[in-house]
Amino acid sequence: PFIGGLVEHNLVKDPVGYCMQIKHQFSRPSRTGMPAGPQRTIIRHNVFIKSDNASPSGARPNLLVSGKPDTGPGSSDHYEIYGNLFYHNHDGEPLFQASGRVHVHDNIFVDGLYAAIMLARHHEKDVIDAIIYNNTIYATDRGIGVGMVPTGQALVAGNAIFSPTPFSGSTINRIDNITDSVANASNYVNNPTTTPGEMDFFPVAGSALHSTTIAIDFNSVNSDIEYDRDFNGATKDFTFRGAYHGEGANTGWALNDELKPH
Repeated sequence: PFIGGLVEHNLVKDPVGYCMQIKHQFSRPSRTGMPAGPQRTIIRHNVFIKSDNASPSGARPNLLVSGKPDTGPGSSDHYEIYGNLFYHNHDGEPLFQASGRVHVHDNIFVDGLYAAIMLARHHEKDVIDAIIYNNTIYATDRGIGVGMVPTGQALVAGNAIFSPTPFSGSTINRIDNITDSVANASNYVNNPTTTPGEMDFFPVAGSALHSTTIAIDFNSVNSDIEYDRDFNGATKDFTFRGAYHGEGANTGWALNDELKPH
Protein backbone atom coordinates (compact mmCIF):
# COMPACT_ATOMS: atom_id res chain seq x y z
CA PRO A 1 0.00 0.00 0.00
CA PHE A 2 1.01 3.59 -0.68
CA ILE A 3 -1.05 5.77 1.62
CA GLY A 4 -1.13 9.52 2.19
CA GLY A 5 2.22 10.17 0.56
CA LEU A 6 3.95 13.53 0.19
CA VAL A 7 6.38 13.92 -2.73
CA GLU A 8 7.68 17.47 -3.06
CA HIS A 9 10.57 19.67 -4.25
CA ASN A 10 12.39 17.02 -6.26
CA LEU A 11 14.24 17.29 -9.55
CA VAL A 12 14.01 14.15 -11.70
CA LYS A 13 15.99 14.57 -14.89
CA ASP A 14 16.90 12.34 -17.84
CA PRO A 15 15.51 9.04 -16.53
CA VAL A 16 15.23 5.81 -18.45
CA GLY A 17 11.47 5.25 -18.31
CA TYR A 18 9.32 7.20 -15.86
CA CYS A 19 10.40 10.18 -13.85
CA MET A 20 7.93 8.85 -11.28
CA GLN A 21 5.19 6.24 -11.06
CA ILE A 22 2.74 5.23 -8.34
CA LYS A 23 1.49 1.74 -9.09
CA HIS A 24 -2.10 0.53 -9.17
CA GLN A 25 -3.37 -0.94 -5.88
CA PHE A 26 -5.94 -3.68 -5.59
CA SER A 27 -6.55 -4.00 -1.85
CA ARG A 28 -5.42 -2.60 1.48
CA PRO A 29 -4.64 -5.16 4.17
CA SER A 30 -6.12 -4.82 7.63
CA ARG A 31 -3.32 -4.06 10.08
CA THR A 32 -3.20 -2.31 13.44
CA GLY A 33 -2.84 1.40 12.80
CA MET A 34 -3.55 1.16 9.07
CA PRO A 35 -5.61 4.22 8.01
CA ALA A 36 -9.15 3.29 7.06
CA GLY A 37 -10.59 6.70 6.15
CA PRO A 38 -10.00 8.69 2.97
CA GLN A 39 -6.40 9.84 2.43
CA ARG A 40 -4.74 12.17 -0.05
CA THR A 41 -1.37 11.72 -1.73
CA ILE A 42 0.27 15.03 -2.60
CA ILE A 43 2.76 15.51 -5.44
CA ARG A 44 3.86 19.15 -5.54
CA HIS A 45 6.60 21.53 -6.64
CA ASN A 46 8.60 18.87 -8.47
CA VAL A 47 10.40 19.16 -11.80
CA PHE A 48 9.94 16.12 -14.06
CA ILE A 49 12.19 16.24 -17.13
CA LYS A 50 12.53 13.42 -19.64
CA SER A 51 15.42 13.01 -22.04
CA ASP A 52 15.39 10.99 -25.23
CA ASN A 53 17.07 8.04 -23.52
CA ALA A 54 15.53 4.84 -24.85
CA SER A 55 13.79 2.63 -22.31
CA PRO A 56 14.26 -1.11 -22.83
CA SER A 57 10.73 -1.71 -21.52
CA GLY A 58 9.09 0.86 -23.79
CA ALA A 59 8.11 4.53 -23.77
CA ARG A 60 6.81 6.00 -20.51
CA PRO A 61 5.12 9.20 -19.28
CA ASN A 62 7.02 11.64 -17.08
CA LEU A 63 4.55 10.89 -14.28
CA LEU A 64 1.99 8.13 -14.02
CA VAL A 65 -0.40 7.67 -11.12
CA SER A 66 -2.81 4.78 -11.01
CA GLY A 67 -5.93 3.89 -9.08
CA LYS A 68 -6.40 2.85 -5.47
CA PRO A 69 -8.46 -0.13 -4.25
CA ASP A 70 -11.87 -0.40 -5.91
CA THR A 71 -13.72 -1.08 -2.63
CA GLY A 72 -13.08 -0.90 1.08
CA PRO A 73 -10.27 1.06 2.78
CA GLY A 74 -8.46 3.26 0.28
CA SER A 75 -11.20 3.35 -2.32
CA SER A 76 -11.92 7.04 -1.63
CA ASP A 77 -8.26 8.13 -1.61
CA HIS A 78 -7.22 10.73 -4.16
CA TYR A 79 -4.16 12.48 -5.56
CA GLU A 80 -3.51 16.22 -5.44
CA ILE A 81 -0.90 17.19 -8.00
CA TYR A 82 0.04 20.86 -8.18
CA GLY A 83 2.85 23.34 -8.69
CA ASN A 84 4.93 20.94 -10.79
CA LEU A 85 6.84 21.49 -14.03
CA PHE A 86 6.49 18.68 -16.58
CA TYR A 87 8.98 19.14 -19.40
CA HIS A 88 9.84 17.24 -22.58
CA ASN A 89 8.57 13.87 -23.68
CA HIS A 90 9.21 12.83 -27.27
CA ASP A 91 8.58 9.12 -26.64
CA GLY A 92 4.99 9.28 -27.85
CA GLU A 93 3.73 9.10 -24.26
CA PRO A 94 1.98 11.87 -22.29
CA LEU A 95 3.75 14.14 -19.86
CA PHE A 96 1.23 12.97 -17.25
CA GLN A 97 -1.12 9.97 -17.26
CA ALA A 98 -3.69 9.16 -14.61
CA SER A 99 -6.42 6.82 -13.51
CA GLY A 100 -8.22 6.72 -10.16
CA ARG A 101 -9.11 10.01 -8.45
CA VAL A 102 -6.92 12.96 -9.44
CA HIS A 103 -7.01 16.68 -8.67
CA VAL A 104 -4.50 18.43 -10.95
CA HIS A 105 -3.99 22.18 -10.74
CA ASP A 106 -1.51 25.00 -11.26
CA ASN A 107 1.06 22.88 -13.09
CA ILE A 108 3.02 23.75 -16.23
CA PHE A 109 3.33 21.23 -19.08
CA VAL A 110 5.79 21.94 -21.90
CA ASP A 111 7.10 20.15 -25.00
CA GLY A 112 5.47 16.82 -25.70
CA LEU A 113 4.82 14.84 -28.88
CA TYR A 114 1.67 13.37 -27.31
CA ALA A 115 -0.79 14.72 -24.72
CA ALA A 116 0.14 16.91 -21.79
CA ILE A 117 -2.49 15.15 -19.63
CA MET A 118 -4.06 11.80 -20.48
CA LEU A 119 -6.91 10.27 -18.50
CA ALA A 120 -7.02 6.56 -19.25
CA ARG A 121 -7.94 3.19 -17.77
CA HIS A 122 -4.72 1.51 -16.71
CA HIS A 123 -4.14 -2.00 -15.31
CA GLU A 124 -7.85 -2.48 -14.64
CA LYS A 125 -8.15 0.89 -12.88
CA ASP A 126 -10.84 3.28 -14.08
CA VAL A 127 -10.68 7.04 -14.14
CA ILE A 128 -13.05 7.99 -11.33
CA ASP A 129 -12.60 11.68 -10.46
CA ALA A 130 -10.76 14.07 -12.79
CA ILE A 131 -10.53 17.62 -11.47
CA ILE A 132 -8.18 19.59 -13.73
CA TYR A 133 -7.92 23.35 -13.25
CA ASN A 134 -5.62 26.34 -13.72
CA ASN A 135 -2.88 24.50 -15.62
CA THR A 136 -0.76 25.95 -18.43
CA ILE A 137 0.03 23.69 -21.40
CA TYR A 138 2.38 24.66 -24.22
CA ALA A 139 3.71 22.91 -27.32
CA THR A 140 2.26 19.46 -26.81
CA ASP A 141 0.59 17.57 -29.65
CA ARG A 142 -2.58 17.40 -27.56
CA GLY A 143 -3.59 19.29 -24.47
CA ILE A 144 -5.92 17.18 -22.33
CA GLY A 145 -6.84 13.74 -23.65
CA VAL A 146 -9.78 11.78 -22.28
CA GLY A 147 -9.41 8.11 -23.05
CA MET A 148 -12.07 7.23 -20.48
CA VAL A 149 -14.92 9.36 -19.20
CA PRO A 150 -14.61 9.62 -15.41
CA THR A 151 -17.16 7.55 -13.54
CA GLY A 152 -17.35 10.14 -10.74
CA GLN A 153 -16.66 13.88 -10.73
CA ALA A 154 -15.23 15.66 -13.76
CA LEU A 155 -14.15 19.27 -14.15
CA VAL A 156 -11.77 20.90 -16.64
CA ALA A 157 -11.72 24.61 -15.81
CA GLY A 158 -9.56 27.68 -16.14
CA ASN A 159 -6.74 26.03 -18.07
CA ALA A 160 -4.59 27.79 -20.68
CA ILE A 161 -3.77 25.42 -23.54
CA PHE A 162 -1.55 26.26 -26.52
CA SER A 163 -1.64 23.16 -28.68
CA PRO A 164 -2.83 22.14 -32.15
CA THR A 165 -5.38 19.88 -30.43
CA PRO A 166 -6.36 21.38 -27.06
CA PHE A 167 -8.79 18.56 -26.23
CA SER A 168 -9.03 15.02 -27.58
CA GLY A 169 -11.14 11.97 -26.89
CA SER A 170 -14.39 12.13 -24.96
CA THR A 171 -15.87 15.45 -23.83
CA ILE A 172 -16.13 16.11 -20.11
CA ASN A 173 -17.27 19.16 -18.13
CA ARG A 174 -15.29 22.16 -19.45
CA ILE A 175 -15.56 25.67 -18.04
CA ASP A 176 -13.76 28.87 -19.06
CA ASN A 177 -10.62 27.39 -20.60
CA ILE A 178 -8.47 29.46 -22.96
CA THR A 179 -7.15 27.62 -26.02
CA ASP A 180 -5.09 28.80 -28.98
CA SER A 181 -2.29 27.72 -31.26
CA VAL A 182 1.34 27.44 -30.26
CA ALA A 183 2.13 30.22 -32.73
CA ASN A 184 -0.31 32.60 -31.02
CA ALA A 185 0.88 31.93 -27.46
CA SER A 186 2.92 35.15 -27.46
CA ASN A 187 -0.38 37.05 -27.42
CA TYR A 188 -0.98 35.64 -23.96
CA VAL A 189 2.34 34.95 -22.18
CA ASN A 190 5.73 36.63 -21.88
CA ASN A 191 8.06 34.24 -23.67
CA PRO A 192 6.56 31.03 -25.04
CA THR A 193 9.46 28.77 -25.90
CA THR A 194 10.64 25.27 -25.03
CA THR A 195 14.11 26.44 -23.95
CA PRO A 196 14.79 25.99 -20.21
CA GLY A 197 15.83 29.20 -18.53
CA GLU A 198 14.08 31.27 -21.19
CA MET A 199 10.50 29.98 -21.20
CA ASP A 200 8.12 32.28 -19.36
CA PHE A 201 4.40 31.54 -19.34
CA PHE A 202 3.41 34.40 -17.03
CA PRO A 203 0.53 36.37 -18.59
CA VAL A 204 1.30 39.53 -20.53
CA ALA A 205 -0.58 42.60 -19.36
CA GLY A 206 -4.06 42.81 -20.76
CA SER A 207 -4.18 39.32 -22.26
CA ALA A 208 -7.29 37.19 -22.54
CA LEU A 209 -5.93 35.01 -19.74
CA HIS A 210 -7.31 37.59 -17.34
CA SER A 211 -11.02 38.21 -17.01
CA THR A 212 -11.76 41.34 -15.01
CA THR A 213 -15.40 40.37 -14.69
CA ILE A 214 -15.63 36.58 -14.44
CA ALA A 215 -14.10 34.62 -11.59
CA ILE A 216 -14.45 30.86 -11.87
CA ASP A 217 -16.37 29.30 -9.00
CA PHE A 218 -14.10 26.68 -7.43
CA ASN A 219 -16.07 26.13 -4.25
CA SER A 220 -16.50 22.50 -5.26
CA VAL A 221 -12.73 21.94 -4.84
CA ASN A 222 -12.02 24.20 -1.87
CA SER A 223 -11.05 21.19 0.23
CA ASP A 224 -7.96 20.75 -1.97
CA ILE A 225 -4.80 21.85 -0.18
CA GLU A 226 -3.65 25.15 -1.72
CA TYR A 227 -6.39 25.13 -4.34
CA ASP A 228 -6.22 28.94 -4.11
CA ARG A 229 -2.45 29.22 -4.76
CA ASP A 230 -0.85 29.54 -8.18
CA PHE A 231 2.37 27.98 -9.52
CA ASN A 232 4.40 30.65 -7.70
CA GLY A 233 2.44 30.24 -4.47
CA ALA A 234 0.56 33.52 -4.90
CA THR A 235 -3.04 33.73 -3.72
CA LYS A 236 -5.54 33.49 -6.57
CA ASP A 237 -8.81 35.29 -7.06
CA PHE A 238 -9.70 32.90 -9.92
CA THR A 239 -9.92 35.60 -12.59
CA PHE A 240 -6.81 34.29 -14.39
CA ARG A 241 -6.69 31.24 -16.65
CA GLY A 242 -3.60 29.08 -16.51
CA ALA A 243 -1.09 28.34 -13.76
CA TYR A 244 -0.22 31.94 -12.85
CA HIS A 245 -2.15 34.66 -11.07
CA GLY A 246 -0.94 38.06 -12.22
CA GLU A 247 0.30 39.77 -15.35
CA GLY A 248 3.36 41.61 -16.58
CA ALA A 249 6.75 40.68 -15.15
CA ASN A 250 7.08 37.28 -13.50
CA THR A 251 8.74 37.76 -10.12
CA GLY A 252 8.70 34.02 -9.43
CA TRP A 253 11.02 31.20 -10.45
CA ALA A 254 12.37 31.24 -14.00
CA LEU A 255 11.48 27.80 -15.35
CA ASN A 256 14.65 25.75 -15.73
CA ASP A 257 16.13 22.26 -15.46
CA GLU A 258 16.83 22.64 -11.76
CA LEU A 259 15.12 22.30 -8.41
CA LYS A 260 12.16 24.59 -7.99
CA PRO A 261 13.00 26.91 -5.08
CA HIS A 262 11.09 26.63 -1.81
